[in-house]
Amino acid sequence: MKQKHLNVALGVVALAMVGGVMLAQKKSAPKAAPLTTLDAAAIERIAIKYPGKPEIDLAKKDGAWALTQPVAIAADPFEVQSLTALASSEVRSTIDDLTSIKLADFGLDPAGFEIVLNDTPLDFGGVEPLRYQRYVKTAGHIALIDDPQSPALDSNYSDLVSKRLLPEGAEIAKIEVPGLVVARAPAGPGWTSLPVDAAASSDRLQKFADAWREARATWNQAVSAMEPPPKAPTETAVLTLKDGSVLSFIIASRSPQLVLERSDLKLRYNLPQTAVEQLLQLPPLKPTADHDAAGGNGAVPALPGVAMPGTESSAAPAASDAALDKSGSKPAR
Repeated sequence: MKQKHLNVALGVVALAMVGGVMLAQKKSAPKAAPLTTLDAAAIERIAIKYPGKPEIDLAKKDGAWALTQPVAIAADPFEVQSLTALASSEVRSTIDDLTSIKLADFGLDPAGFEIVLNDTPLDFGGVEPLRYQRYVKTAGHIALIDDPQSPALDSNYSDLVSKRLLPEGAEIAKIEVPGLVVARAPAGPGWTSLPVDAAASSDRLQKFADAWREARATWNQAVSAMEPPPKAPTETAVLTLKDGSVLSFIIASRSPQLVLERSDLKLRYNLPQTAVEQLLQLPPLKPTADHDAAGGNGAVPALPGVAMPGTESSAAPAASDAALDKSGSKPAR
């Protein structure tokens, strides 16, 4: 029995020693080297270059990113982050001696595309077929990194454009949509609408303006140069901002989703179908308490035997008929 207990104890000690060795090895495993020495926060310029495609340039100013080529507009910070994160991508392995290999074997002669972070070029080649890792040539060697999946790396700049329809912090002066014009009141706060509508309360007009100010697309889509121009006549939504700039959107589709096109950017904003009610018409009137009690028709429900002004009571005639005397005449009041 003592021998059995001793064997169990030795087994526990052995397992503990093995676990300790494995834990020590795990803790001491070196961290993979980053693709570059750049700090993502220090990156202020990005260029995306595809053979035969217009170059895409971005710049950071006052902490905000914007495209400068081929269009000038605010950039989507989430998509830009996927580009700056390339600087610290973990390197899985490297090829340091480039004289003994053919760059073409790695899809690097020529490279598929190039991304330049500040002044550091990254040439992207082919994908390693077993682990789906990407060959990247930089700083005189080839690194193998996990293949980036972000659409921001495409030659199509539309994914990099901010999903906001209006610039951050923009102040609206006037909104023109089919059948409706909402503008700031000429004096004092508030809004006016044309055609004049007594039901267009200041609250409804403000909500309409706020909907435009906060509107965001679900996704962006580039307008292909091969697409035929829209058939006339086209509906538009035109917004005049307080600084005098004018933004014009073609209403390309209302269903199954709202699609607003900026011809100057060759870009379409795709929004949920519910945005049609938010951006192309005033918000619905709020039902009142009386409206709810009446089942939605705005009338106060009639009480039995009581005729409401402007209505006929079905209960009142019955009561009057019951009060007729046998002679057929009404009793004296």
